[in-house]
This record gives sequence, structure tokens and C-alpha cells, in this order.
Amino acid sequence: MRVLLVPGEAAELGAVEAWTEQGRAAGLFQTLRAVSHARAPYALRSSQWDLVLCDLALGEGDVLALVRTARAEGEAVPFVLIERSTGSTLRDAFRALGGTFFVARARLAAEGIARAVVQATQRPAAKPHMPEARAEAMAPGGQRNADHVPAMLFQTDARGGFTHCSREWTRFTGRDEARERGRGWLETLHPADHSRFSEAFDGALEHVAPFEVDLRVKHAGSEYRWLRVRGVPRGSGEDGFVGSAFDVTELVQRAAEAKRLEDENRELRQFSYAVAHDLQEPLRALGSWLRQAVEVAPGESIEPISRALDTLQHAQHMLRDLLECAAVGTSGEPFTPTALHEPLDWALANLSDQIAETGAQIEIGELGSALCDAPQVARLFQNLVANSLKFRAGEAPCVRIASELAGDRLRVSVTDNGIGIDAAWHRAIFEIFQRAPGGTAVGSGVGLALCKRIVERHGGRIHVASQPGRGACFEFTLPVA
Repeated sequence: MRVLLVPGEAAELGAVEAWTEQGRAAGLFQTLRAVSHARAPYALRSSQWDLVLCDLALGEGDVLALVRTARAEGEAVPFVLIERSTGSTLRDAFRALGGTFFVARARLAAEGIARAVVQATQRPAAKPHMPEARAEAMAPGGQRNADHVPAMLFQTDARGGFTHCSREWTRFTGRDEARERGRGWLETLHPADHSRFSEAFDGALEHVAPFEVDLRVKHAGSEYRWLRVRGVPRGSGEDGFVGSAFDVTELVQRAAEAKRLEDENRELRQFSYAVAHDLQEPLRALGSWLRQAVEVAPGESIEPISRALDTLQHAQHMLRDLLECAAVGTSGEPFTPTALHEPLDWALANLSDQIAETGAQIEIGELGSALCDAPQVARLFQNLVANSLKFRAGEAPCVRIASELAGDRLRVSVTDNGIGIDAAWHRAIFEIFQRAPGGTAVGSGVGLALCKRIVERHGGRIHVASQPGRGACFEFTLPVA
């Protein structure tokens, strides 16, 4: 028997130690390995195991994540769980994943572990890799058995329509099987994920190969949850596929959170370097002008003092914008459904003097509603329109703002007839203190970096399409209300 013990400290329990010694003496173990919670997912993937023994008292949440990962990756290995004396607070969650067996920590003995191990390993056969086992359960004549498997199973035709789905699937979606059959199940699929499923399914059909894809499917409670959907072809693939689905919402959210933290840490390093580097110049200039002001005789030119004050004001603007940029993710308002003309009106009101001074023409097209932080979106509009006014060409500025629906996002555009931006700078201008050459307007170099942070806080992306002398079009996306 190949046994994985999680975490390794569980081996110090007297009952576990006694059971392992008895097992070694009886030649029970082909492999017995103890690992930490952190190493457990890697150990689970690197070898095939007949049993995983876990002590919940040493990390109940970590063990639940491990079982979810195993099931999401198609591993049917049974878990024997040593629960706290008061019982596992997550027992229902463990049981919903299937293949979990409990022994109480109170009065734990080697014999009790042995009984649980026998119960776990002598249950009705389930193969180590679930796609094949599920294919067998869903084969003709096996569909009734599949209904009793504690997993979401399905069978499709060659077009991706359901010919059968298990009770666990219908329990998840809250719909009866009749509604799920054929292309009906696609009604529960998130609109933005239809193309992702089609691409994975069509590729598997063409190459007669398994597929795996993460999709958002509407749960019975009306929220979308992430399912890892896997399928294996039946015969040539023309008979369709059999497959399974596991809820991996927490895994996807953890991965997204890890990526967000990684991106924020990288931006923080860049931010810190930029502040240290770029604030040195105005401070050096300020010191120089103040020294000259001290040295001039009474009645001489006050130009050094004037320039020193200008430099000081520029440094203050830089610091203000930097602080606002740094606070985007921590001091924002909750997202609420907002008609975009409202934050745009605020932005244009703040820019009314510049609009009148430049004789700018502002054209507003169709604007939808977004789920957003309205004050931050107002700041986003203000920065983009201000740039259009600032980097104008010889003629009066003309700025057009519009939006269009793109799946579950709104694509918003701010287009002008200004001096334009060379393609080599299309990415760099969204970084702190990076400014494309050619413009003479004064600024802090933080405005577009602030725009980028606001858009990314809303889960969107921002980019520019532009050529020198032909204006610029900034596009960004926001979630639809």
C-alpha cells in the first residue's frame, strides 16, 4: 500500500505511530511518506497513492484545500481524516467531495485507524485517475450508477450537447435534467466562457483527445462559480464525450489573488525606485535656486526665488499624484451600478476652465452603466480628457467619449485629434514618470499610471492606439452593471 501522511507531524501521534509500526511489521506498506501541508499537493501529483491519512487538528482548512485540489485534478484517492474531538467543522464540505472517511481523535487507537483504512480502501472500486473511472460509470448501462456518484458527471454528443448528467450536476445548477439536455446546459454557462468551451471541445473532437477547461457556471443560488470541466472521447469522438466537473472557485480565486499580489509587489518596487529617482531632480533644482536666492544682493533679481517656488510647486504636485496613485487599491469606494454619464459629468465640470480656454469640443456618444467606483472613474475620465486638452495639435481640441458592450464588459473609448503618440511609447506611458517625447506640456508623469491602476482595480485593461500627428484613442474596460 502507498500511503501519504499529512502533515508530517501527525506521525508523532501515538496511535498513528503504532499503526505504522504494525503495518511495517506486516509488510503492508510499499511506500509511507510524511510531508508538510505545503508539500502535500506536489507529493500528491508526483506519485499514485492508495490512501492519504490527514490529521485535521493540525490544519483543517489546509486539508480541505488538498482534497479539493485532488478532486479537481481527477484523483479519486481516499482520504482518512483524523478529526478533532469536537468533530470537524467542515465535515459536510469534506463529504461533498467524496472518498473521505473520519476517525475521532479522542480515544484514537491503531485499531481504529486500521478499520478506517480497510473501509476506505475496500470500498467499491474507483480508479486512481477519475476521467477513466467516470467514463466507465457513464457508459451505456452505467448511467443509473453515475447518479449515485458524489461528483458532477455528464455525457455529451459530438456537438457538445448533454445526453445525460448526474444528479450532482443538477443539484449544483438547480435545474432538472430535461433542461440540461442538448444545448440547454449552455444556458448556465457564463456568456464570456462560451468561446472558451467551444475552443476546448472542438480541439478535443478534432484530435480525439481529452479536454480540460475552467468555466463559470451559474450555481443554483444564482452566482457564477468556477468549474474545472474535463472530458474524454468515446471511441472516435463522434459518439461524444464523457466527463466530470469539480468546483474550483476557491482555487481560481487564490490563484488570482496570488497574481494580484505579485503584480502589486512588482509595481511597488517600480514605484519605490521611480519615487527615489525622479524626485531627486526637482529637489536638487530647488536647492540650487534657493542657494542663489541667498547669494543675491538686496534689490537684485528675484528670479531664483520665483523658480524655486515653481520647482517646489511641481514637487508638491508629483507627491500629491503619487499618493493618490498609491491609494487606489486601499481607499476606494465599494463598486455600485453607475450610469457612466454621471462620473463623466463630474470630470468635465472639473475641467470646465481648460475646456473654455482651449475652445475644445466634447462629443459624448452612447454611454452604458458599469459596476464601478464612481469617484475613481470620474478621476479616470478627468485624466484622459485633460491629456487630450494638454497635448493638443494646432487646431482646437475635439474629444469624443463613447462605450460599447463587449460580453460582460463595457469597452469605453476617449478619442482626440491631438499630437499623437509614437508606437514605441504605447506601453511605457502607463508607468510612473514615463512620458512620451515631443510634448512640451508640464505634468507630473503620474496621470496615466493612475488611470491604469484604477482600471485594473476594476478587473479591466487600458491601452492606447495612436500615431504621431494623428491623435490618440485610449480604450479601457469596466464590468457591466
